[in-house]
Amino acid sequence: ADCTTKRAAELCLIEAEKCDLFIGLLGQRYGSVYTYGTPDCPELQWVKDYPQSLSITELEMHAGALRPEKLANKRAFFYFRKSNF
Repeated sequence: ADCTTKRAAELCLIEAEKCDLFIGLLGQRYGSVYTYGTPDCPELQWVKDYPQSLSITELEMHAGALRPEKLANKRAFFYFRKSNF
């Protein structure tokens, strides 16, 4: 998703949190860094506990699969693109 505004970035994270199944597709780029400070949404206050240098993509992975409360579900798959593809 193209998260070019604070609200768009927050929506990306909220939607990732809602997922029953999270699939992460990763390539060679890190993605845009979340530079918007603490989100306005109360349900996203956990973002302030993470380093400010994380990309929106990495935060989506935490929101959908990697946060401790998400790990118990074990419903996440990550796929990595080969660099020569």
